[in-house]
Amino acid sequence: FTISNNGGGTLDISSIGISGSYYTLTVNPAPVSLAAGQSASFTVQYAPTAVGMHEGTVTITDSRAVTTVDLDGVCYDPTQPLPYSQDFNGGTTLAGINWTGTMSILANHGTGGSNGLYRNLYSSVTTTNAVTCPIGPMVANAELKFDYRYVNYTSYPSTATVLGTGDKLEVQVSTDNGVNYTTIRTIDQTNHVTSTAFANVTVELDAYSTGNIFVKFLGTWGTGDYYLDIDNVVVRETPATPIFSYGPTVIDFGTTFANTPTGYQDVTISN
Repeated sequence: FTISNNGGGTLDISSIGISGSYYTLTVNPAPVSLAAGQSASFTVQYAPTAVGMHEGTVTITDSRAVTTVDLDGVCYDPTQPLPYSQDFNGGTTLAGINWTGTMSILANHGTGGSNGLYRNLYSSVTTTNAVTCPIGPMVANAELKFDYRYVNYTSYPSTATVLGTGDKLEVQVSTDNGVNYTTIRTIDQTNHVTSTAFANVTVELDAYSTGNIFVKFLGTWGTGDYYLDIDNVVVRETPATPIFSYGPTVIDFGTTFANTPTGYQDVTISN
C-alpha cells in the first residue's frame, strides 16, 4: 500500500496499525512525515493457518484524520483425501488441478487418446517434473498407481523409445510440504519395457502411513528426442480383494492386407 501527500504542507503519519487474524504488517514506515509530493509504503501479509474467510483492518492515524483500510482474504485447504485420482480430463493446466511443475496437459497424451501429462525431452530440455496437490491423510497399506510411456518425438506416437544412459523417470514423495523429496521408484533402461503402449506401475506407500504427502514425477533426459507421457495417477488404500483392470481398453490395428500380420500390440493386465 502507498500513502501519498498530494496536497501542500506536511502530512504527519503517527501510526499504522493492523487488526484481524492472520494479517501482519511486514513493512511499517510510521511514524513518518511526508512533504508535498512525497509518499511512503507499507506492506501487509496474509498468512492463514485455518480454512475460511478472514477479515482485517489497517488503521492509519495522521495529522489530518484517521483512515481505515478493510482487508479480506479466503483460505482453502487444497489437500485431497484418499482415494485420490487424476486422469487430467478435468483441466488443461497444472494450476487448474492444483498441481505444479513444468509438464503440460494435452489430448492424445493419455490412455486411449485422452488428456495426459507430457513433455518433450531432448538435448535442449533435459528435465521435467509434475507435482501433485497435497494428498492425505495417509493410511497404512496405501499405494500409488499410474500409467506412463516413452515414445519418439518423430511420428508420435507410433515409435517406441529405447531408453539410453541417463534417461529415467523418478517417482518421489515429500512429507514436508515439498521442501525435501525421497525417490521411491526409478524407471530407466534397466527395467523399462520398450513399447508404444502405456505401462501401468504400482508403487507401495507403506512408509507413508500418516500425514499428507506430495508426489513428484521427475523426468531426466539422457539421449534421443522423445515424449514422456503420464496418465491415471491414483493414490489409494490397497484394496483387500483383487480388482481386475487392463489397458489399453481399445486396440486399433488399422488396415492391412490379407495374410499380412500386423505388429504386436501389448495388453497389460493388472490387479
